[in-house]
Amino acid sequence: MRPPTDVYSAIIHNQTLEKVTIMMTYSNMINNTVTQHSIAIAPGGMGVAKRRTFMRNGVEFAIAITAMHLKDSQTTLRAPFPGVNSPTADYKVDIVQKGHSLKFTTCASA
Repeated sequence: MRPPTDVYSAIIHNQTLEKVTIMMTYSNMINNTVTQHSIAIAPGGMGVAKRRTFMRNGVEFAIAITAMHLKDSQTTLRAPFPGVNSPTADYKVDIVQKGHSLKFTTCASA
């Protein structure tokens, strides 16, 4: 059996000259719920998708990030994320300009 390939938090660097907003999708597989949180990142700046948890019967569980979407674009990065072979915190993602559009890049997809 292989370990889960969940991502629990991410560090996102905006390598472009424009402000971006990232919509992070968190999925709670135990409660079967999905929530979204937005992160605004200035040009050349960095944003953090924080680790989110919930409690059940006195036990803390992590909620996995299942998608990252650049607001107002067609660009989405979905789980399973490139290069993730085990539970991961602080997954590193860059936003770059490719021609006229913005793209996500990761160490595994660069």
